[in-house]
Amino acid sequence: MMTRRFAALLAAAFLFTPAFAGSTMSAEPHTAAVSSARVVFSPEESGQAAVIGMIDAASVRVRVAMFHFSNTHIADALIRAHRRGVDTAVILDKSHLSDKRSVAPRLLSGGVPVFIDAEHKTAHNKVTVTEGRWVVTGSYNYNKNAESRNAENLLILDSPALADLYEENWMLHRAHSSAFAARPAGSAASPEQK
Repeated sequence: MMTRRFAALLAAAFLFTPAFAGSTMSAEPHTAAVSSARVVFSPEESGQAAVIGMIDAASVRVRVAMFHFSNTHIADALIRAHRRGVDTAVILDKSHLSDKRSVAPRLLSGGVPVFIDAEHKTAHNKVTVTEGRWVVTGSYNYNKNAESRNAENLLILDSPALADLYEENWMLHRAHSSAFAARPAGSAASPEQK
């Protein structure tokens, strides 16, 4: 049986191998040193608590790109961060335009800027970057199933260089995303023009 530390090291090594490290930002694979890595496996451990802890500790900036986001506890942590002056913003998949469980309206009403990435068939990212230092990523969507039913993983990586790469990628997606508009009562939401 793998220890948690070995699993985290294995996952980090997997992420940074040339076959998996490529991106649309350049033709060259990206690598970055990681000072520390923590891994959380749900449902045995709480990914929700780990994510909320990272957001609650933020004092400068939080960027989220999430495929499925219906967890109101994590949404409320982002709203709290925004209210204490942390620069927060969220990019979501276009499925949030019709998903009644989406926290997009809650985030927007709490003052958090929300953007819809409809450029891709699926905006399948699952990443949060805090303080320009911490990267939270893995298979974990911000929803109830990820917390209590699914076998999921969440990596928390301490790496300013990696955080920079993820923030650069976040900005690329933000550039083609549309601002989320509040839903009229009883209807699906629609993105505003860019």
